[in-house]
Amino acid sequence: MTFAEMMPVINVFALVAGAVWSVAKITAAVTTLTASVNRLEQSVDKMERRLCDHETRLSHLEASRS
Repeated sequence: MTFAEMMPVINVFALVAGAVWSVAKITAAVTTLTASVNRLEQSVDKMERRLCDHETRLSHLEASRS
């Protein structure tokens, strides 16, 4: 089999490898993005709880001053 006869086969392998690599990169990016969004959601939840705690403390202070 000559090189010219093998070129179509090599091209198919290169195309498949490129597609697999692209899908792997996109999957890794989506996984990283999902993890980042989850961490951000946890941070927002913590801040919301702290804000609620501060509002509760302020309400108690205002009620005790009256």
